[in-house]
Amino acid sequence: MAAKKRRRRKSVPKSELQNKPFWAIIGVVFIVSFLAMMSMSESKFIATGNAIQPISFVKDGASLELSFREIYEVKSGVVFFTETVKDSKIVIEKEIPPLNGVFVTAFSVTSGDAQAIDHIDFVVRLSDEQVKRIGMEHVAIYQNGKKLDTSYDDTSYDGKNEEVHEFSATATELGSFIVGKMDEHVVDVTEPVESIKAHIEVIEEPVVEEEEVVVEQPEEEEKGFWARFFGSIFG
Repeated sequence: MAAKKRRRRKSVPKSELQNKPFWAIIGVVFIVSFLAMMSMSESKFIATGNAIQPISFVKDGASLELSFREIYEVKSGVVFFTETVKDSKIVIEKEIPPLNGVFVTAFSVTSGDAQAIDHIDFVVRLSDEQVKRIGMEHVAIYQNGKKLDTSYDDTSYDGKNEEVHEFSATATELGSFIVGKMDEHVVDVTEPVESIKAHIEVIEEPVVEEEEVVVEQPEEEEKGFWARFFGSIFG
């Protein structure tokens, strides 16, 4: 009988065995980091063009630059805090511009910790065509229907070698914002009630006088003969 050949087991170098746990840990860390980045990206930008800016921790007196990636006309928006904020968020939403004027964009900035925000500085950039539609001297940023003190900053050229104009304004609170020109003849719904009443014509209804109705009482029946006779005797 032929002797059976013994197979020799290949020995794995000791260094390779020691490195396997290391590379496994590296792989796990990479996967977790990738998933975390994907989840953050999905939470910041929604398919509708809205954006969520998460706030893990911000000290009082600090500032935070918001991302307006889906709103081209807003170059930057910097929020300044007066209180410490933890585990919060700022939501940026696109809105439909109103019809009472010439506007190029509309959006809102809201937060559950709005009371901790002192003000927000905006810088908007408009194309030369947009500025011509509005009028250079009429370009303004409006906050909740109120015109903010808007200033012209600079004119530069974009990647297509076209002129873009920058304007800036400061808002003292969050809310709805529009960029453009609002018609001045429109009555502001935020005016006091007394001021709004002045624009309304009061129509007085004519006063109808009521006629006095006189009810005639029926005449008493004539007294009979004997009643008159006894009345003349005993009367």
